[in-house]
Amino acid sequence: MRPAVVLVATIAVAAVAGTAVSLAQRPPAAAHPPRSTPSGVAATLSNNQPAVAFGFSVASDSATQHLVLFGGVDNFDETWLWDGAAWARAHPPTSPSGRYGASAAFDPEIGEVLLFGGTLQAGQATNDTWGWDGRTWQRLDGGTDGPTGGGGSDMAWDSTLSEMVLVTPSAARGGGGETWVWSGARWVRDVAGSIGASDAGILIAFDPLSSSLLAEGCCTSRVDGGLSSEPSTWRWNGSEWIALTTSMHPLDGSSMQEDPSLRRLVLCGCDLAGGLSPEMWVWNGRDWTKGPYPQAPVAPEAEVTDPADSQFLILGSAIAGADALMQTVQVWAMRGAHWLRLGVGLASG
Repeated sequence: MRPAVVLVATIAVAAVAGTAVSLAQRPPAAAHPPRSTPSGVAATLSNNQPAVAFGFSVASDSATQHLVLFGGVDNFDETWLWDGAAWARAHPPTSPSGRYGASAAFDPEIGEVLLFGGTLQAGQATNDTWGWDGRTWQRLDGGTDGPTGGGGSDMAWDSTLSEMVLVTPSAARGGGGETWVWSGARWVRDVAGSIGASDAGILIAFDPLSSSLLAEGCCTSRVDGGLSSEPSTWRWNGSEWIALTTSMHPLDGSSMQEDPSLRRLVLCGCDLAGGLSPEMWVWNGRDWTKGPYPQAPVAPEAEVTDPADSQFLILGSAIAGADALMQTVQVWAMRGAHWLRLGVGLASG
């Protein structure tokens, strides 16, 4: 998951300063029986929850049936596991350096969550790659001759081609992205995979309708350094990105994920640029349409599918726009026509 483009400057300030205001945390109550905790992971009390300002990374770990959350401002080097009812902080013997803005996705061939890049707590960009095996992190690639480091990357598993695909900002820093494929030991660039020559941020996810990766670019860079809302949509054919003609586009994007109940790809226009309310968009195979969801109860930073019951979840903080504040990461799911906060049982229409 990539951090919001419009928050880059704020993130950098917060990371260097290392200051935050802690909000009150609510103890979660079990929504359904929790899954077993992986061996070597120390469970914590139910009122312990990750508290992050922004920039955390999260992925569904199908091997252990948990969500794995790592990093973010004020949660820099911590790993948290969601079991469907509550969070538990993991204490792995080895861990990546504290960071924010990394991308993460589950690799079913090796049965691990991959974590790439981001910005270290002290502010340096990094392009290393780590794997979570359910017990600990292990460094898989140091980043030599690899993708551009720092924030702005996104990663997704291509189920049709059985490969992990990573899109990173262009090394030329002029906007757009480069496409890389994980070989099992390092990232290999697809030289024909350049995408969105002037887009400042790109999201990718697997589209169940076309059985291929879909990419959405947002906020084309102008000569004066400002941002405009001229997004584009592409489909990956295994060697290059093909631009699609659409009539509607989300104005913003923070995450993209399939909702299994719809069998459709859902994009959250949740960067809240200009004070806009979060919007959920659905890809129908030809165009983007407004999704059948009530207004999001939080400022969602991530969408993810629970690996145990395949329910579509949104994760975010309670106070929209309070990006410098450390807040409890809330987990919400749809129940009928309403959002339900998991762990505490609060419903919102």
